[in-house]
Order: sequence, then structure tokens, then C-alpha cells
Amino acid sequence: MDPLFEFPYWLGALLLLLLGWGILAALSQVRHRAGTTGRLLLRRSPVEGPNAVAGRDYAAALAVAEHRAEAIERHLIEYGDQQGRVRREYIEVPPHLEGLEPLAFGDNDDFAMSWHAAHLRWQLSHPRFLLAERVVDALVSQRRLSRSEAIGPLTVSLVPSRERGLEGFDWLALVETGESAFRESMQFPGNDAWFGLRVERERPREVRALGHCTAGSGGLDGVVGGVLCGGNSGALGMTCLHVLSNGCGSQRVPKPDSRSGAWPYDAALIHLGAECFTTEHALRHGVRVATESEHREAVTRRLRVVKSPRLDGREGYIENSYVPVATCKDGREVRGPMALIFPHYVQRFGIWFPLGRAPFSRPGQSGAWVTDCDGEVWFGMVALGAEPPREHSYALRSDFLADTFRIALSWKTLTAERME
Repeated sequence: MDPLFEFPYWLGALLLLLLGWGILAALSQVRHRAGTTGRLLLRRSPVEGPNAVAGRDYAAALAVAEHRAEAIERHLIEYGDQQGRVRREYIEVPPHLEGLEPLAFGDNDDFAMSWHAAHLRWQLSHPRFLLAERVVDALVSQRRLSRSEAIGPLTVSLVPSRERGLEGFDWLALVETGESAFRESMQFPGNDAWFGLRVERERPREVRALGHCTAGSGGLDGVVGGVLCGGNSGALGMTCLHVLSNGCGSQRVPKPDSRSGAWPYDAALIHLGAECFTTEHALRHGVRVATESEHREAVTRRLRVVKSPRLDGREGYIENSYVPVATCKDGREVRGPMALIFPHYVQRFGIWFPLGRAPFSRPGQSGAWVTDCDGEVWFGMVALGAEPPREHSYALRSDFLADTFRIALSWKTLTAERME
């Protein structure tokens, strides 16, 4: 063959290299999207029809929020005690689901009363929280009235309306649940006026508890991410309630005999002397409880966050600072302000690294605290994680947890320290 027409071997190798790079970049992009958001499209279009509730204008949304705020303030006065707890559940039931009785807390449910009081006070801090919680109330009402053992997963989060090119109120409620549950909860005459903000449904992403006490049964693997100090109680370690077994001898708050209650909380304080999770002499470092403005800034800047203790060095960022409820595939529900955390990836030459599965938190890491990379600001405590292939986690927010335990223990002030 004429040398002028020979195909250069180096050019063939270069073409193969470019082809391999293109395939790897495309696969890494797909894996990155599926592992974090679970969605392959970068931009989501507004949902219409049976999977959405049309929102009202800004003034109407604020009017609905103000109505709920006034009702909550009256409830706190009527059912609150001197310690700041509340003796009866506040829940707004949509008109088409009337007949549901609010829960009344028993004598052994003092922590549930503290959790609910802190949750109600939390909602009063911003109209968008009040509106999102009204959506949750409707969904919870439907689930209780259904009396079904297989009502499926549920997650609700607030999403900026601009992400979907919508006008009106700044936020919408994104509900991840089954279509029939959504329709039964949300579709009724006058629903847009009752909810105030736009509500959309997406296919649910299954969630699991990430977490073991050596005594008794029923516990899971977990860690103590830090301690709270206040009053005369000394340092108490914090972890998720679901990691403690029914024979745990270290549990301080909530009381062990109150665990059979139906209230969906998932946090506990334990004595450190038993050394089940950590020792009294473990290295600790003081942290500051993140404020609402710091949470918003972390979302805007995609601030890097890590776990304490530094279990695996995996970094992440807070994608959403307000997820009011999440239900595991086994039906266990956690209701309280949570942050949605995605793992941090690095894109080099069009390829997302790491290539393998690398979630922000793994089973056995429930209870780990989430802080900034400098370990100075405490954002939350890891409680739940997504089922593979998704890799996001849910962390109960630190400001909410601090307020809950301050009420439960009658502390005037408290300080927080993370585990090294």
C-alpha cells in the first residue's frame, strides 16, 4: 500500500482514547445525576394535572401562612406548660379528611411534648415553613386515616419556584410519594386556596435509617457525633434514637419507657460513662449551632460539610435546608426540620470523580454530626440516607435539636461540642 494512504497508528490510538473518554464522561454524568438527585435532567419542568396543586399569588400565600401562625400561637398558649412543652398535637386536617383526632401526649411522653413544641415554634420563624407544614399535615392526616400497612414512602421538601420557571410565591412544596396517596391528600375543591403555595409530586425516593447497643435488641449501628452541655447534667452524648436498643442502660432523654409512643422523633441523649459509643475522655471541640441565615448561605454557596467524628473523610454540601418529613421504606417516620445533603464530587476533564459509589453517609453512621470543614459550625445530625443508587442523606437540623433538648431538660442555655 502506498505509504501516503496508510492510516497512522497514533491517530487510531488517539481516536480510541477520545472515544473511551467520551463514554466514561457520559457514564460518570449519568451516575452522578442518579446518585444525587436521582434525576437525569438538569432542569425540571412544571408539573400539571393530577400530580400538582396550583399555587396562589404571593399575597394569598402569606394570608394562609398568617392564619396558621395565629392558630399555632393560640395552641401554644392553650396547651403549653411552664417548661415550654405542649400537651396536645397541633395538626391542620383538610376539609375532605375531617374526623382525625389530634394526638394527646401521655405522662411518659414528655420528650414528644418538647419535640412538638420546638417544631411548632420553628414553623413560626418564616411563612414558607408554615405553608410546607400545612402540606405535611394533609399527607399525615391521609396516612393515619388510611390505616394501611403499605402506604409507601413519603418525603416533602421546599424547592425555590425559580428552579421550575414559576411565578408567584418564592417556594413550592415537592412531595415524593405514590400517586394515589398524593391524590387522596391533595386533590379536593378549593385546594389551592387551602394550601396557599404550589404543590408538586414526584416519584418517591426510598429512604432508610442509616444505623447497636450490645444490650437488648432492636438497635442499629450508630455513633455519637457530639455532646450537649447545660445545667447540672454534665455532658450528654447525642445520637439517633433508632440506634439504641431496648436494653440500653445509658439512655437519658427521652425516658426509656416513653419509646413506645407514636410520635415521629429520632434523637436521644445518653450518658457517656458506659462507653458504649464513646468515652468520657474522648477529644471534643466546641462548635456553634448554625443559624437560619448560615443554613441559607451554606445552600447558596454549596459550602463543603463533613461528618464528626471524621469517619471516612467524605465531604458533601447542603442541597436543601428544609425537609420537614421523611418516611423510611419500613414505615418509620421522622418529622422535624432536616437538611438534604448531597455528596461532593469533583469534575475533571468532563469526568465526575469519584467514579465508584461514594455516599455522604453509610449504614452505621447515624448520629454523626454535620459541620463545616473547619469543624466550627454545627449544621445537623445524620439520621437517614437514600437507598442505592442514590447517595444523599438527611440530617436533623442543629438549631431545632438544640431547642428541643433545651425545652426537654429545662436548660436556660446550652453548649455543643463535636467529637474529634
